[in-house]
Amino acid sequence: GYAPLYTADPLDSSRLQFALSALHAVVESHRPFPALIVDRGWNMLSANSNALMLFRRFLPSLGTQVSDKPINAMRMCIEPGELRSAIRNWPQFAVTLLSQLKNELAGGTTRPCRNSLP
Repeated sequence: GYAPLYTADPLDSSRLQFALSALHAVVESHRPFPALIVDRGWNMLSANSNALMLFRRFLPSLGTQVSDKPINAMRMCIEPGELRSAIRNWPQFAVTLLSQLKNELAGGTTRPCRNSLP
């Protein structure tokens, strides 16, 4: 077998602390705009306070939900509900998200989504 492409260190690993600190600094520097840190599966690992306020506006259960299951940012935007209905350019937004997913599944590089919520 081949060696793994990436290590599987847990997020609380001392080896990742510098990288995580840098990611958190970048996310916070995006304020007043919402920003998230997601894993490879689009599960939200962290977010700045503006992102959490925005999501709570459309997903009231987000603030009170106690769950072991992480919040999936992609699913939150695609599934029918208050957040999806608030996206004015839903067809274009969905095409961009699905294109992003298709590219990632094919092993391609990712590029940031340029769509925004109202």
